[in-house]
Amino acid sequence: MIINTILHPTDFSESSNEAFVCACSLARDNNARLILLHVVPPPLVTIDPEQYADPLLSAESQETWRGAFHWPQTFHSQVVVEHRVAQGDPPAEILRLAEKVKCDLIVMGTHGRTGIRRLMTGSVAEEVLRQADCPILVVRSRSHDTTLAQPQTPSSQSSTAAPAEKKSTAVQLKIVKIEKPHDTNFIFGQTHFIKSVEDIHEALVTAVPGIKFGLAFCEASGKCLVRWSGTDPTMTELAKKNAAAIGAGHSFIVFLGDGFYPLNVLNTLKMVPEVCRIFCATANPTKVILAETDEGRGILGVVDGVSPKGIEDETEINWRKDFLRQIGYKM
Repeated sequence: MIINTILHPTDFSESSNEAFVCACSLARDNNARLILLHVVPPPLVTIDPEQYADPLLSAESQETWRGAFHWPQTFHSQVVVEHRVAQGDPPAEILRLAEKVKCDLIVMGTHGRTGIRRLMTGSVAEEVLRQADCPILVVRSRSHDTTLAQPQTPSSQSSTAAPAEKKSTAVQLKIVKIEKPHDTNFIFGQTHFIKSVEDIHEALVTAVPGIKFGLAFCEASGKCLVRWSGTDPTMTELAKKNAAAIGAGHSFIVFLGDGFYPLNVLNTLKMVPEVCRIFCATANPTKVILAETDEGRGILGVVDGVSPKGIEDETEINWRKDFLRQIGYKM
């Protein structure tokens, strides 16, 4: 699934703010455009939404209304957030903007602030789910689970459709924490062939003689086993345990023993013909974000460490340069 544009409708509620955090993480990991939309309800005296003109379509009106709200702020400096305001029926405006910007994913909360329309016809999220042409990630408030639902087709909504024959298109969003000792480094990536186990093993021992590591690979077809190898029993057990917990087809994980670092082997791993990509190489606390269907799991991205707390100044720049020279990585 390629995600270039993410739309996050917000009513500034707690549920929306939880969904915003998830939207920011997905935008960062996919280098995607993130658009926030707030819909102002129409005048209560209006019955037919076609009877009034939307006063917020002009650039001047957009600028005026955007400044009237306290928008949530992202801690991910690389994520550029756009703010939009519309007036009208919330589901209709969400769907209209999603189509206009060719949205790849809508991320929204389940329970927002109550309005008259919600009391009469149900939640905004439910209506958007029924009508959207793109996938929707619904973040449930006060829960670790979220649901990504594919848009329903007319045939899937038909009351005469054959029961229990169609496959579910729901996707559960899951988060798996990498379990490891605090200072242990690991490399997490994706490859495409069972031969990867032997090829990665050979590449590591050739690049760094005496290297201690454990490797595990999630087979995606056939017997679908966690295949493994390594030179250190402790690292190998860590690799097997975490690969089984992640359970995403064709993913692999390498744990490195004390004194060995990703910097020593990362380029070597990238050159293994079967390796498709590297998600992270780190000793930080890490969580893997997974999408789970009725067939298997896919990797959406990783949360590597914590968010930045500020921007370095001259003192910190000097500290960084001195530190790298103290540990021998720069002359």
